[in-house]
Amino acid sequence: MSSPIADQEELTIQNAAIELFAKKGFNASTVVDIAEKAHVSRQSIYHHFSNKKQILVSLLENIWQRLADEMYELSKNSELDPLEKIDVMVDQTIDIFTDNPHLALVFFNEHNPVIRGDNDSLNAHYVNYLKAFALVFEHGLQKDFINPHIDGRVFLFFVHGGLRCLLNEWAMHPDLFPIEKVRESIKYQIKHGILKW
Repeated sequence: MSSPIADQEELTIQNAAIELFAKKGFNASTVVDIAEKAHVSRQSIYHHFSNKKQILVSLLENIWQRLADEMYELSKNSELDPLEKIDVMVDQTIDIFTDNPHLALVFFNEHNPVIRGDNDSLNAHYVNYLKAFALVFEHGLQKDFINPHIDGRVFLFFVHGGLRCLLNEWAMHPDLFPIEKVRESIKYQIKHGILKW
């Protein structure tokens, strides 16, 4: 069982890595950079993580695990209609990043190369998220809330791609893309499209 001090040190290392990966990119950041930023030794980093990539994978894995767990709970919720569930999905995704714009930049910039790798645990959370979303989408089709001509997989990737791009823009330009405006606009566009009538 890890100690609170060890847990705090691991969190300090992760936070330093997030800031560096956001500012310099994953490839340009080194373990030495992370150690200096976190005010720990390189040995401390290697005590918690086998290498720099494991730090990044752990960050992404935490995001996808949280999203997958929340989406699974949402899919089982019988009190919300399908459109309300989609609103909650948008909120859950945005809420992960609202207190940490750097994490949004890391997620946007470093996600695709890692998710295509051989990280079984990360991919399992990602797949579980997709499966839980499919349940929400199917419920929407059954209840006649969702147009049957919309492909659920395309819809999910369209929404998440847009969210990731907008979160990236918010993280870089919060005055141009206020997070609450992003949140409400995404929800409205999903449910109503751009047509005036």
